[in-house]
Amino acid sequence: LAFKNDAGAMRNAQLDMVSKDQYAKMEQSLQDIIAQLRAEKKDLEDKLKESEENNEALQAENEELKLKLKALQDENAALHSEQASLKVQLREMQAGKEGANAELESLKRQ
Repeated sequence: LAFKNDAGAMRNAQLDMVSKDQYAKMEQSLQDIIAQLRAEKKDLEDKLKESEENNEALQAENEELKLKLKALQDENAALHSEQASLKVQLREMQAGKEGANAELESLKRQ
């Protein structure tokens, strides 16, 4: 009976050793996973900060382009207005030229 008790105690001690070894391995694995997750978190935070900075730069560039577009639209409107005015002047000049030609022809006939 004493031998059985010693064998049982030995077996329990071996199980405890295995359990402690497995526990240590699991704990190390968890620590490795935690370290990996922290590194990934840092990487993602860095990428987020970079993206936010890029976003701010793009927004500033967008505002600048909007101002340039508005200036070009204003210039385009002014050019269209000037073009319309020149067309009116050209029609008036053509009408005046036709009138002058008709008057010249009339004078030539006399």
